[in-house]
Amino acid sequence: MIGVPWRVLFRIRVLLAAAFLLWAGLSAGMRPFLADWRSSAAKGDRADIISREATRFALLVGSLPAGGTVGYLPTDHWPAADDVRRFYLAEYALTPRIVVIGTAPEFVIVVPEASVEDGESVGTAARDPRLAGFVLYQRFSNGVRIFRRFA
Repeated sequence: MIGVPWRVLFRIRVLLAAAFLLWAGLSAGMRPFLADWRSSAAKGDRADIISREATRFALLVGSLPAGGTVGYLPTDHWPAADDVRRFYLAEYALTPRIVVIGTAPEFVIVVPEASVEDGESVGTAARDPRLAGFVLYQRFSNGVRIFRRFA
């Protein structure tokens, strides 16, 4: 230790300790980050479920009234967790409209999972007994349909 002042040694020790703490902190934080990155890279360009469902309902906006209440026909498995999530996403995507479960409003949204019959053409009466008094108002390529009360 001849010729090396104790202040220089102290600074070297502090820098080494800081470097070690920085390395430990980064390596601890990088593992979850790398796991998230790898899982998202494995998915490729597939859209997540929420984005896909939100897009599914966003297509309906132009065919529904700008405000008011819109019905939603639930599946036979209601209240299964996926069906409830899909309903909440419909509420979110169709805001400011109020989406309610049932066929009381003039317009009713029917997702493909809730429909028994799929052969209706626009303007014809619904074949599903839950939609008695409704005609098919609009059909979309993703399988979602809008029915409108005619009586």
